[in-house]
Amino acid sequence: MDDSNIEDLREIEQKVPKSERRAEILMLGKQDPHGNPEVPDPYYESGSAQFDEVLQQCVKCCEAFLDKIQK
Repeated sequence: MDDSNIEDLREIEQKVPKSERRAEILMLGKQDPHGNPEVPDPYYESGSAQFDEVLQQCVKCCEAFLDKIQK
């Protein structure tokens, strides 16, 4: 997901009344303060190395997110 995807989601969000919104739109990569805020799309790269990197980045970001909401 990149900034363009976030913009698209925010446009959709504006169609929902604020009183009915139940979630916040955030980029997964921004959950890790030491990581890259954008998670790259490994589909367009050759080989599997970037898939492994993206998986590690996603796991790290999910763990940071869970730590943040459990406090």
